[in-house]
Amino acid sequence: MNIVLASRSVFRQQQLSSLGLEFKCTASNVNEDITKKETLPPIELAKKLSRLKAQAVHQKNSDQITIGSDQLICFNNELLGKTNSLSECAQQLYKLSGHTHELITGLCVIYKDKHYEHQNKTLMSMKALTPEQCQNYVDHEKSHVCAGGYKIERSGIALFDKITTDDFTSIQGLPLMALVDILNKINYPLPFFRKQI
Repeated sequence: MNIVLASRSVFRQQQLSSLGLEFKCTASNVNEDITKKETLPPIELAKKLSRLKAQAVHQKNSDQITIGSDQLICFNNELLGKTNSLSECAQQLYKLSGHTHELITGLCVIYKDKHYEHQNKTLMSMKALTPEQCQNYVDHEKSHVCAGGYKIERSGIALFDKITTDDFTSIQGLPLMALVDILNKINYPLPFFRKQI
């Protein structure tokens, strides 16, 4: 079985590598903007986008295991994505400061003709920050390339008072606990769980 990650995300690649798995990466090239125009609840939108990404690169009738994932930020019933500049990013970060927002992660694994899906909702409670602090952080991390405007796997963790989740790995974009469960279901155990011959 070959594993293909339907993403070029460096962070998701690092996460998958941490499990000791060999895999290839292929960009899905899914137009997310079209799907985001649909009036779907955020959890359903994350589910659909992760499925579309996996389907875009999956090779049918093969032993390929395709992993698709997507992440959304929802605040006051508004979806927040990546911004176009550092200043826009700082403004978005300031909007989130002192409040709790939802970080929703979708996962879809396709193997043969079956889809295995999972969604995770994390509550992110951010410290009260000044506009200057937001701008300084964004300038330091160049985090405008990230949804929400922060890099949680780096110094972004310092922006939060509390994080509530069932799987902390989902915060980085790939819920590894759910992924391991799915791989076990399709009889693809992690290297250190395999029987030695």
